[in-house]
Amino acid sequence: MSSWLLRLLRENLLLILIAVVVGGAYLFLRTPESDVVSLAALDEQLAAGRPTLLEFFSNG
Repeated sequence: MSSWLLRLLRENLLLILIAVVVGGAYLFLRTPESDVVSLAALDEQLAAGRPTLLEFFSNG
């Protein structure tokens, strides 16, 4: 590596570490995609007698 790249990395190490930690936290803590494909499948799952957690999300 050239010296200017090493200097740039050394000067911005804290910022780089913060970005890596925030990105890792996002990937680790995000909600996975649902496997329920329709309203009928949701009704069937709710009527199965097992405890179910519903999470509502609005993108608008």
